[in-house]
Amino acid sequence: MDILAKLADLGFTNAAVLNEAQGLTRIRTSKGWVYERFKSEEQIEAWANRHIPETVE
Repeated sequence: MDILAKLADLGFTNAAVLNEAQGLTRIRTSKGWVYERFKSEEQIEAWANRHIPETVE
């Protein structure tokens, strides 16, 4: 599973994997940085449904 590619597909382009073994990822949202652990693409999709990507104006 490529966490960053999945997040980018969902509009979250400013993200970094901090610990790949644990799935710890830092993602920039409209409300700031969020730290999450993902174990599957389904978890990423569910998380993305509740958050808004950062917009650059």
